[in-house]
Amino acid sequence: MCWLWGFDVEIWPDILPNPQHGYSIQPSNGGVLRSEFSTGRARQRLVSDVRDDVFVLEWLLQPNQLLIFEHFLVVRCRKVDWFSGTYHDGAGLKEGALRLVNGRYNVQQLTNANLYRVTANVEVQDRQFDESAVVAAYLYPSTVDQYVGSVDAAWDNWYTE
Repeated sequence: MCWLWGFDVEIWPDILPNPQHGYSIQPSNGGVLRSEFSTGRARQRLVSDVRDDVFVLEWLLQPNQLLIFEHFLVVRCRKVDWFSGTYHDGAGLKEGALRLVNGRYNVQQLTNANLYRVTANVEVQDRQFDESAVVAAYLYPSTVDQYVGSVDAAWDNWYTE
């Protein structure tokens, strides 16, 4: 266990692989409350700025890894607890506090293989935007990777390109 985001969480076992590359997200409503009216326009207001987005993650596991995966999520995390792990978003592999949505995951054995495809909807706690990536993507749409992580470098090179 480790202390992360204000509480104790389990740590993703090193013996298990990171999720497969791919990007699928179901953004949360972002704390927006919408009120429909019988006449006039609907009203919306921000009631919270917490972003707990849901990602669809997939792992390819060998039989011994599947046992560890299930033990980690069912026993160590009790299917509902947060854990420290990785996920893929639009900017690459990120680390955060994760948990299974409704404690559910799916396992399917691959045809003619001794591998299992495991998929799960995983909630990412309070996901943050990378401000450096936003600035770099705006200033240099064709060379974002060169400037991600350094707003200063992107700003310094603004006039030279």
